[in-house]
Amino acid sequence: MKEILRDLLSMADKTYADFSAKLTPNIDRGNFLGIKVPVLRNYAKKLDKTAAEKFLNELPHRYFDENMLHGLIVSEIKDYNFCVEKLTEFLPYVDNWATTDQMSPGIFKICLIRAMVPISYRSSFPGSSTNMSRCVTKNSC
Repeated sequence: MKEILRDLLSMADKTYADFSAKLTPNIDRGNFLGIKVPVLRNYAKKLDKTAAEKFLNELPHRYFDENMLHGLIVSEIKDYNFCVEKLTEFLPYVDNWATTDQMSPGIFKICLIRAMVPISYRSSFPGSSTNMSRCVTKNSC
């Protein structure tokens, strides 16, 4: 998506790109824009849903930083099945430790915790919601 790439290019930092390239020698230096992860993480959280979904469908990406952004967007997906789908599509394009290192979908943690709680106790928790029972009844986690 041209708007996202334009935004990423405006955040580029040559010094940080040089540093990042040294940490991931299997990626050509020309593929680094040099955007720090906290900046990318904030950008990922601010993207509107439509732009984020379009970006996720534009594989492969040219720049290392685009792949980092992709992983961060996937990590923000709240629907378990959609997250798994987008992660499965993306993983064949991941070719370095840094991109895998920053991916941590929150929905996986939530579903793991829910899976560890016996089903019979879920509805008795104070403040339990339909979201919790949704994971049980619709098998979305």
